[in-house]
Amino acid sequence: PHPPPWPMGLAVQLDGALAESWRGQPRRATEVLIGLARERRATLALQVLHFMGDNDLEINVFHYSAAVSACEKAGQGEQAHELILAMQGASVEPDVVTCSAAVSACAVASLWQLAMQQLTDMRDE
Repeated sequence: PHPPPWPMGLAVQLDGALAESWRGQPRRATEVLIGLARERRATLALQVLHFMGDNDLEINVFHYSAAVSACEKAGQGEQAHELILAMQGASVEPDVVTCSAAVSACAVASLWQLAMQQLTDMRDE
């Protein structure tokens, strides 16, 4: 087994040194978020996104997609939907992968109205 691509105890290591190591290298944050999605650690993935925003780090569609995927795998449909709204507010265009994961997250959480709203929004775009 491979060790996770993020430092153990990441929640307490979200500091300036980590922010500087990610600055200009958004793929590093993407790798962390993908690892958290695999582990179904949606809450921690959301914390990483907030950390990135607080430290003026680039947050792109890949970061959001990985966080939405974490929400999907953890059955947190409302959080996935909120991330789609946050993307739009940050002028980051959700792609098909992100929207599909958000719809799935809403469906898994039995949030059918939100799932239908996501599908409607995807169709209208």
